[in-house]
Amino acid sequence: MILNFQCEKFYVIVLRVFKTHRPIELQLIIVKKLDNDGNLLLTSSMSDPVHVLITGAAGQIGYVLTFRIANGDLFGNRKVFLHLLELKPSMGMLEAVIMELNDCNFPNLAGVSGTDDVKEACRNVDVAFLIGAIPKRANVPIQAYLERNAITFKEQGEALSKFAKPTVKVLVVGMPANTNCLVALCAAKNLKPENFCAMTRLDHNRVVGAISKRINIPPEEIKRVAVWGNRSSDQVLDVSHTTVNGKPLSDYLSSINNVSKELTAIIESRTNTVMKMRGASTAASAANAALRHMHDWLFGTAPGDFVSMAIPVPDSAPYGIHPGIVFSFPCTVNEKGEISIVEDLELSDEIKEKIRENEQIIRNEAQMTADVMNGKC
Repeated sequence: MILNFQCEKFYVIVLRVFKTHRPIELQLIIVKKLDNDGNLLLTSSMSDPVHVLITGAAGQIGYVLTFRIANGDLFGNRKVFLHLLELKPSMGMLEAVIMELNDCNFPNLAGVSGTDDVKEACRNVDVAFLIGAIPKRANVPIQAYLERNAITFKEQGEALSKFAKPTVKVLVVGMPANTNCLVALCAAKNLKPENFCAMTRLDHNRVVGAISKRINIPPEEIKRVAVWGNRSSDQVLDVSHTTVNGKPLSDYLSSINNVSKELTAIIESRTNTVMKMRGASTAASAANAALRHMHDWLFGTAPGDFVSMAIPVPDSAPYGIHPGIVFSFPCTVNEKGEISIVEDLELSDEIKEKIRENEQIIRNEAQMTADVMNGKC
C-alpha cells in the first residue's frame, strides 16, 4: 500500500505496510523534512545507513557499545555505518574489533571504518558517542587532568563542527563528562548547544536498579528518578518525586530521606566496587546507559517519566542554575528529539543546597580549562 501525506514539518513520500511476527509494521522509505515555510531542508532514506561515531572504540565501554549498535540495539532494523576512532597506539586493537564485527555477520551493519584521524572519523556522522578520555591518575593534579582531556575534546568538537551533519547528536561519555562536553560544544562553532549532551544515565540507572532490588519491583515500573549536576562523588541523587507503579516511592519505603542517603552511598562506591571485584572498570552498564540515553534523545522518553540528561544550561536559568556550564536535570524528550527540562519540581532545602554546591564544582572545573579554550568558552 502506498500513501502520501503531510504532517507538521515532515512530508512522508512512501509508506509500506507489511506483516511480520509483530501485528503490523510501517516501514518509512523516504522522509523529506520541511522548514516552517514548507521548503525542503533534507532528504533521508531508511535505506541509507545511520552514520555513528564511537571514540575510544577499542576501549572497554566502546567495545561493548560497538557490538550492541551493530546488533540493532539502538536503531533496530535500520542499517548503520560505524565510524570507529582510536589513538594511534591502539590501532592494532581496533583492527581486531573490526575483525570481530566482520565475523559476527550483523545483517544491519552497512560498513565500518577504523581510523586515528579525527577529521575522517567525524565525516558525515549523524550520531556521536565521545567515550575515549584520559583517566584520572592519583599523582596527576586535577587541573592537568582537565586540561589534557580538554585538548582532546576541543579537537573533536572542532572536527564535528566541520565534518559532521548539522543535525548530529553528540553524547559525551568520557569523564569528566560535563566539562568535556562543555569544551567540545564551545569548540564546535557550526553546531548548536542543543547538539550536545553529557551522560549521567549510568547513575540514574543504578538508582533505579537499587530501588528495584530493595522493594522487589521490576525496574520498568520505577519512574521519575533524577540525577542533578554531574557524574562524581558530588552528584545529587533525588528520589523525592520517584513513583512505583504510579504511586509515590514513600508508599513502599518508610523513610525517603534515609533511603536517599543509602542510595547515594551505594552509587558513589559502585564503580570502585566493580573495579575491585572485576579487575576492570564498569563497561557493559556504562555502554547500556549511553545506549539508553541516545535512544531517548532520538525517539523520545516514555509518557509519565523523565530521565537524567546533562545539557548546556539554557538562558532561562532553570532552578537557579545559570548558563555557561553543562548540568544534569530531569528531562523529557519529544518525538522530534527536542529535550525539555522538567520545570517546577518542589525541592527540599537539602537538595537545593547540594545542587548549589555541585554547580560551583562544575564551574570550577570549567574555569580550569579556560587556557585550553583561550577564554572562548
